[in-house]
Amino acid sequence: MSEDKREAAKTLFNQLFDIPRDPRSDEYKRGVWSAIAFRFLATPVVDPYEPIAAQSDAFYSGLSEGHAEAIAVLNEWEKCTSS
Repeated sequence: MSEDKREAAKTLFNQLFDIPRDPRSDEYKRGVWSAIAFRFLATPVVDPYEPIAAQSDAFYSGLSEGHAEAIAVLNEWEKCTSS
């Protein structure tokens, strides 16, 4: 696993939450990180919460944001490196 990819993943996560925005739960943030880690580091996504729990809903909401943000960044990198 590339240390550059790990640093890029951490940077993206921090950029998403180090700005003024609506507060998010730890479960939501865990979902965001899980998606970013999946996209950048090929880490499997595992929902640690009971399927019917509100925490699981928050996790999956964060997962959606994380995937969208990671895909946007990776697409930009691809454009920059392919030209």
